[in-house]
Amino acid sequence: MKRLVSLLFLIAAFNVNAQQISIDQRDLIQPLPNYKPKPQKQKVTPTKKAIHWSEDFATGIPGTWTNTVTDVNGAVSPGAWEYRGPFTFPDLNTGGRGACSDGTPLASPTKSNGFIIFDSNYLDDTGTQCGGSQGSGSAPSAHTGVLTTSNINLSSATSVLFSMYHEYRAFVATLTIEASGNGGATWTKVWDETPFANQGDTGSTIQINLTSVLAGSSNARLRFTFDGEYYEWMIDDIVLEDGLTADMKMYDVFTNTTNQPLSEGYYTQIPNSQASADSIYFGARAIHLGNLNATSTLS
Repeated sequence: MKRLVSLLFLIAAFNVNAQQISIDQRDLIQPLPNYKPKPQKQKVTPTKKAIHWSEDFATGIPGTWTNTVTDVNGAVSPGAWEYRGPFTFPDLNTGGRGACSDGTPLASPTKSNGFIIFDSNYLDDTGTQCGGSQGSGSAPSAHTGVLTTSNINLSSATSVLFSMYHEYRAFVATLTIEASGNGGATWTKVWDETPFANQGDTGSTIQINLTSVLAGSSNARLRFTFDGEYYEWMIDDIVLEDGLTADMKMYDVFTNTTNQPLSEGYYTQIPNSQASADSIYFGARAIHLGNLNATSTLS
């Protein structure tokens, strides 16, 4: 006879605001013989959100945007962020051109009309051997590449959800996104990332609730900064749209145990003799992108 041990978990004590959630884990393992979960029916009603503004770079980087790089010597040059399109050279089939990059282009939803890139490796070293001609490029590193939009009219927006598709890899660099609701007089940092050396993101969508910063502004702006050296940051499909009242997402579900470190984790099935003698913890990370705060939420 097969024995069925079901593990139930409760992720409790959510403390939610419009940006993040903290989660306390609890060990609530209970053996439930002959337990069979009942299928749950869920009705989903799709909603269409208003798009206030978007940019997919189908015709390149807008000429009204500010596009500069400051190199290691303090020299400022224009046009450091590049457009990779169907008819540019290099075209949309090329990512980073530096010898330390593999050249993989951005696989964004609208990749057929191009994307933009800050090609840090190539700006420092135009040679054909990785690290062989450091400082020979047009903007030797460490450098700071800044791309700033022109004014965006969000005066009729009561909520603003930012999203964009991107990919990056860095050696020693910090990537930053900032937002301004007063034409660039002041800026609010809304996202930043300092990856471990030679690490990055192979392609994903960022979502950030910017209601408190940009809603109702007639001169909103966005600013993207690569500060450091190597390798590249590719961006596409920037969207500012209506946010939802409640928009909570859970990701990065994980487990941990008392007797068995994660680095030496159990197999996918745990013998009953081991499970009963150990404490197994369940957890997850979550984010709330909605417009209203949710407190004391229990799931």
